[in-house]
Amino acid sequence: MHAAPGRLANDEDPRLCMGLEHRPRTEREVRLAGTAGAHRREQRVERWRRSDALRERLGAPHVLCTVSSSIPAANVRLKRAYEPPHADDGARILVDRLWPRGVTKAKAAVDRWMKDLAPSAELRQWFGHDPARWNEFRRRYAAEVRARPELLGELRTLARDGVVTLVYAARDEAHNDAVVLRDVLLGRATLRARRGGSMR
Repeated sequence: MHAAPGRLANDEDPRLCMGLEHRPRTEREVRLAGTAGAHRREQRVERWRRSDALRERLGAPHVLCTVSSSIPAANVRLKRAYEPPHADDGARILVDRLWPRGVTKAKAAVDRWMKDLAPSAELRQWFGHDPARWNEFRRRYAAEVRARPELLGELRTLARDGVVTLVYAARDEAHNDAVVLRDVLLGRATLRARRGGSMR
């Protein structure tokens, strides 16, 4: 079946409509043709990222994650930096602001260090991994994460596409920044930080 005049069939190479079909393809063109599916996927990823950023700029409802319902919970995992990496970890993302003590880059085996998405130094020092301050830390850190829509959008895209392991150094596996960040990605309910509140 032929496409209507002036339109391309779904998988038709637009170069064929520019009179280029009568010469041999270059090696580069062959590679491009073979990666057409990947290119379309990259375009979808870019649309997702722009959509996430737009929602943040327009002041979307302040739930932790307004568009993350499409992220399967199994796609977001947590692991201490001192545990050995595994093939099932998917994309390993270090989410601490400080590099884990005593861990070499080779042993950490992280694909990316998103330290700018980690808690601010002020918040981290205030929290001090004190369980009594956990709920307030969760609220304040969630607010900080929402204030970084571009980085959050990149992480959402990775989590939609496959498994992401958030790597952290804290000994407390229940009270750390990676736990909060996972809740943000999965849209789990967390209260917003109180306006005008002080760190005491």
